[in-house]
Amino acid sequence: MKKTFFALTIILLCNLAFADEIRDKRALKAAGLSLIVPGAGQIYNEKFLKSGLAFGTEVTFLSLALYNYSKSEKFHDDYKESGLQSDLEKYNDYYDKKQNYFFWLGASAFAFTVDAFVDAHLQDYLDTKNKIHLKFEAQSIILNVNF
Repeated sequence: MKKTFFALTIILLCNLAFADEIRDKRALKAAGLSLIVPGAGQIYNEKFLKSGLAFGTEVTFLSLALYNYSKSEKFHDDYKESGLQSDLEKYNDYYDKKQNYFFWLGASAFAFTVDAFVDAHLQDYLDTKNKIHLKFEAQSIILNVNF
């Protein structure tokens, strides 16, 4: 399941990078920055609160994964020395937690990368929306387009 999710993420990012329909280089740059450095794509889009959320989330998941990795290695070494079932159970518990945190790290990195891409892609939306006005008045429809 996790390997499939990772493979689909890589395929999606490659499709985004090489898609002919995507002409907005700004969106690709924001997604790339967000993928490389947590929150950098959001900073590029000037979404500073989202940037802090992205950075905090990804650093938290990475820290928890590394902590559980170190604990699992400790109990793995203890199990090799003692052969106690309790050490093996603790190792398995910390190993599963480590795997889960790495999964959530990848999922959050993917979500924040997509968020940075979409924010950059839709940045000009409000300007475009304000240029076109459609008014409904009695017996008429008025379309006003500003250039």
